[in-house]
Amino acid sequence: MRVKVLAQQDQRHSGTAEFIDNFGTGLLDDPEADIIGNLGSNNDTDFYSFDLAAGDVIGVAGFDAITTIQLFDPNGLELMGSSQDLSAIYPNASPLPGGGNAAIAYVVPTDGTYSVAISGFTGDYNAQFRVFRPDLETQAGCRSNSVPRL
Repeated sequence: MRVKVLAQQDQRHSGTAEFIDNFGTGLLDDPEADIIGNLGSNNDTDFYSFDLAAGDVIGVAGFDAITTIQLFDPNGLELMGSSQDLSAIYPNASPLPGGGNAAIAYVVPTDGTYSVAISGFTGDYNAQFRVFRPDLETQAGCRSNSVPRL
C-alpha cells in the first residue's frame, strides 16, 4: 500500500497525526505501507498513527530526509527512538525494513493506536512501515487473544 501523506486525520491525536487506515495484521489489513512525505524545515516533525494488536511487531525504516524515527504508545509515551539503521544485525530472512538512515523494530505490548514521529532535515522522504505477527502465530493462523486453552 502506498500512502501519500494526505491520509485521513486521526482526531485521537489532536489532529496532529495522519492515520494510516487499513494498516495492520487484521484480516482485511495491509501489513505494508510506504509513505512519501516532505519535511518543510529542519524543525519539522511528521506524525503517523495506526491501530495495532498486542504482540504485533512494527518496523519502520526512513530514507532520504529522515534522520530520526520515534515510536509512541497509545498514551503518547515514547517507547523507543532511533537515529541509526542497525538492520544489518537482523537475520537474513527478517521481514523488518531497513537499509535507510534510521530504523526501528518493536513488539507492542497492548492493543491500541500507536504513533510514529519522523524528523530530519528539510526535504522529501520515504518511509517503509511493516507490521507482522510472530512466525509461529502466523503459521497457526491465530492471534494472541484467540489461542485455545488446554
